[in-house]
Amino acid sequence: MTTGIHYCGQKSPTSLHRCIICGSKSIGINFGVLTCAPCKAFFRRNARRKELLELPCRHRDLSALIVNESEMNERTMRYLQIRRCSSCRLRRCFDVVLDNQSISIYPTAATMAIVLSVSAFLKALPAYHSLPRSIRNYLCKTNIRPLIFPSIHELNQSCFHEAWQTAAYKTTWQLMCGSQLYEFFHQAEILAETKWVTDPIVTRLFVVILFFSTPLHYHDNCATPTKILKKKQPLIQIQNAYATLLWKYLLYRYDMMGAVRIFSNLVNVYIKMQTVGFGIYTQLATQKNLIPTNETLNKLVTLDINASE
Repeated sequence: MTTGIHYCGQKSPTSLHRCIICGSKSIGINFGVLTCAPCKAFFRRNARRKELLELPCRHRDLSALIVNESEMNERTMRYLQIRRCSSCRLRRCFDVVLDNQSISIYPTAATMAIVLSVSAFLKALPAYHSLPRSIRNYLCKTNIRPLIFPSIHELNQSCFHEAWQTAAYKTTWQLMCGSQLYEFFHQAEILAETKWVTDPIVTRLFVVILFFSTPLHYHDNCATPTKILKKKQPLIQIQNAYATLLWKYLLYRYDMMGAVRIFSNLVNVYIKMQTVGFGIYTQLATQKNLIPTNETLNKLVTLDINASE
């Protein structure tokens, strides 16, 4: 990337609630980062338009926009440029996911972004808030991290990646998995690409169904084995409701044969993903250089649980 808009500076309390792309008020985590609604929509529309990145900025000279230049700080000028130039805006969208300074910490940053995105989506569901705090806590601790893999697949379906981002993505998961486990990770990726339907509604509903499980991963050979939830009925009712919704959507959109094929593929591929995911969990918990990433993810999955009451 030869041209791009970068900024740095100390974060103020208000900046934590602003769109990281253009500086406007954010609406939440979208594609792994805080964004406003316009930037979310812009990226969804233009993420695959590679030609847009090659266009020069049409608004480099902002003097005509500035009444009193002394009152306009450097960051504000850059935000104005991003808002007015589609090329700068799309470039900024890719820059905030990974820049040259973040490559060394990308394994943690990448998985953090995915966990935050998945967590924000699931915690916004009315069904989640209908549950007691103890069950919400349980779901976050046991079921968010196992959903990283299908969420990666969904992002790869919907987002354009430049060559350097693809290379960094591969290097990251090679580090996270180790050489032997990465082969299974890659095989599961290919299986998902060939077997899973490219339909974000199907993928999202399936992720929701998996989230309301008891639990997705079970660990009994560690210092803190996974607890089995005693009061399962509320989760089973919610899971059945979403499973019914997904099935009706599949029947409506793909007819009976298509629905059976798509649902079977969802289950079969996720079983492969789950096996690999368990291996990654073990890798993160046991490899010394990955323990900080593991600890960070454990903290993120329970973020704001107490505040969500």
